[in-house]
Amino acid sequence: MMAKGTQRGEGGYEGYSGEGRYWESKLSELGKIRLVLVRGENDPKYRIWKEMLEEHHYLHSAKLYGQQIKYLIESEEVGWVGAMGFSSASWRIKPRDERIGWDEEARRRDLKRVVCNSRFLIVPWLRVKNLASHVISLGLKRLPGDWEEAYQIRPILVETFVDKEHFEGTCYKASNWAYLGETKGRGRNDRYHQKGRSRKYVFAYELEGGILGTESPVEREWDWVEEEFQNVKLPNEAKKKRLVMLTRDFFSRPASPLPLVCGSEAKLKGAYRFFGDERVKPEDILGSHIEQTIRRAKEHKVVLSVNDTTSMNLSNHGATEGLGCLSTDKGEHGYFLHDTVVFTSSGIPLGVLDAQTWAREPESHRKKAKRRQRRS
Repeated sequence: MMAKGTQRGEGGYEGYSGEGRYWESKLSELGKIRLVLVRGENDPKYRIWKEMLEEHHYLHSAKLYGQQIKYLIESEEVGWVGAMGFSSASWRIKPRDERIGWDEEARRRDLKRVVCNSRFLIVPWLRVKNLASHVISLGLKRLPGDWEEAYQIRPILVETFVDKEHFEGTCYKASNWAYLGETKGRGRNDRYHQKGRSRKYVFAYELEGGILGTESPVEREWDWVEEEFQNVKLPNEAKKKRLVMLTRDFFSRPASPLPLVCGSEAKLKGAYRFFGDERVKPEDILGSHIEQTIRRAKEHKVVLSVNDTTSMNLSNHGATEGLGCLSTDKGEHGYFLHDTVVFTSSGIPLGVLDAQTWAREPESHRKKAKRRQRRS
């Protein structure tokens, strides 16, 4: 069960030297997962912590700021499978400060009780569902006592920053962290407002209740829909609200049919009325999304514009009008979708730049192949 090459002792981190590129497992097969405290740079385990981050983390082992706590993540069956680091909170973060609602005096007084989860790594060769959220949960339980023992201050809030170019913060969402907003891309030491860093999602977790208040000015899981369609052009405000509602529902159940997506007969009827309204044009809905896609693309020096064509087979939908020919041999009918999607250089999708659909007439099927045969 143990992955060959993982180092359990106090020597250096040896990584993974198994035959496959990835080692997949279930969480239960890893045995007990525990966090091992790294007690400063003189601790022999510090070398393992540093080498693991240097090899696998996109920030490598860059310096942590202020007070700090470091952990190695150990699996009973596998050995070292990751690393965590907590450090002093950022001095001034607008989304966090606005959500807490403290004034300047309160921020200066209480900031020492906010801790930043500045490093989190699960080794990339290990693929285990729910491992990341499980480790985060262990860290949040362990941190308050260790931090208080080291610094005589018990933290009440943990914050973290997720780089938009690399991640979506899925494990933090799964662990019930609150989304607070985005940074401006300035970085910790940007005194001249040059904004030379990538923008980051800001998440926070309350170790004591009531820190962030009862009302959230931003709910990231849904608020992105409002942001995406803020400039949408529809016949009236009711149609815009219906669009936002449908998008949220499809986001929560992307692979489900419309009745399950809507969840109620009333919402299903509203969806059919929306899709059947000839005043609602696909290009009007897409136009607002394209604006947001271009805005996100401008935040990156290099983006990739990828084209793809997908066939939508609706052969079982006999009552649907306007379908074209997908295959004359199989009698398949539907339509084609050709879209252009923008990605970051690391593969994070930024949105759709263009989308066109068409239904092919039966007589035009294989026309290109027939022309090739005539030439030969």
